[in-house]
Amino acid sequence: PRQLRNEHGVPWADSVLQLPLREKMLPIPSGAIPIEFRRGFVDCLLTNSSVFAEQADAIFATTPLTHLVAESEYVAQESPVHELAECKHLERLCSLSLRRHSLRIDGTQELMGSPHLGGLRELSLPHAGIGLNALRHILQSESLGSLTSLDLSGNELADSSMQAMVDSSLLDSVEVLNLSANRLSANGIQKLVESGQAFRELNLGGNKKSPDGARMLANWNGLAEVETLSLWSSGLDDAAVRALIQSPHWQRVTSLNLSSNKKLTHATVEALCTTQSMDQLRELNLANCGIEEVGAHALSRAESLINLTRLNLAVNKLGDEGVAAIVRSPMVGHVRELDLHLNRLTDQGVKEIANSRQLANVEFLDLSNNARITDAALEALSVSPHLEQLATLLLGSNNHLTLAGLETLVNSRLLLNLARG
Repeated sequence: PRQLRNEHGVPWADSVLQLPLREKMLPIPSGAIPIEFRRGFVDCLLTNSSVFAEQADAIFATTPLTHLVAESEYVAQESPVHELAECKHLERLCSLSLRRHSLRIDGTQELMGSPHLGGLRELSLPHAGIGLNALRHILQSESLGSLTSLDLSGNELADSSMQAMVDSSLLDSVEVLNLSANRLSANGIQKLVESGQAFRELNLGGNKKSPDGARMLANWNGLAEVETLSLWSSGLDDAAVRALIQSPHWQRVTSLNLSSNKKLTHATVEALCTTQSMDQLRELNLANCGIEEVGAHALSRAESLINLTRLNLAVNKLGDEGVAAIVRSPMVGHVRELDLHLNRLTDQGVKEIANSRQLANVEFLDLSNNARITDAALEALSVSPHLEQLATLLLGSNNHLTLAGLETLVNSRLLLNLARG
């Protein structure tokens, strides 16, 4: 449970990893927990790749590790991975994530040449300088036949790379594919659509901006298998979103990320609210989509969004009236995570939140960067009878808050809830 991890995670990490090993696991801030516990066992480790290669024997002597997140010490230059590639303990991993590794062609070839990757089911190589030639080494690897999750976000993959991927057998077993923040155009998405591949989770956000990609996905038979779809910052317009969510193949999507599509208007919100298939949606991200009060009122009337558990409306222009409409709505009755940061809120908007019976299930609330919030907002939160489940409250960059206001919160029943969470 989260409470036990928060209270005992650091000493547990120290006892498992032992002090000499933990001191070598830089850069880990003081008080941070570099390991994850799953079913009572240490299962995931955060370290840098050279330390892992050097200390692998000691690590596996203390924990049955299966997930490794390794950071590089060479941020501004190509990252050597030969020691990691030669480490025999890689064969015990089912998940490998290399962060801040500038692999490019040589590093990718070296890593994919390792004979110890056969157990991997999840591979994450974000921002690694991977283009078509480096990608070919991944596609030709004989060790990745069991891969179910592949993250190549933030690389240099263009449409020719997508063609190479669909022509290979690597994607046959992949269920989770993240190609966000690359150089794909609508033509690249078309190649994916024509391939007949299907995925449970698909992230194509942050590529070349064009609404045509979403229209192509709307006609894709594989859309019927998608449960999580992310198209953030994709240049979508209202017509593209409408075609997508009203597609006959839109059947299983429970998580949808449309954030930072600034061409969207309240017409998209209306479509989301009135499309019957939206009733299966559990997570909706409309951050930074320019939603104003009229869009907020449309959301508040959305009977089809009644099952949401996560709602992100950050960096919009909801204002107090817009937020009031949303938090009074049954639409948020099951929401556990609500992000309203940077939404032009004042004390009145926060008072609406504090007084909302609909927010009884909220565990996470972000009200940061609403610069007009004062201590009166904290007082309203501190006496709220409805936020008993709240475990995380973010109030950063609200410069009108004072120490006295924070003390009011500290001395309230709400803080006991936060501490318990």
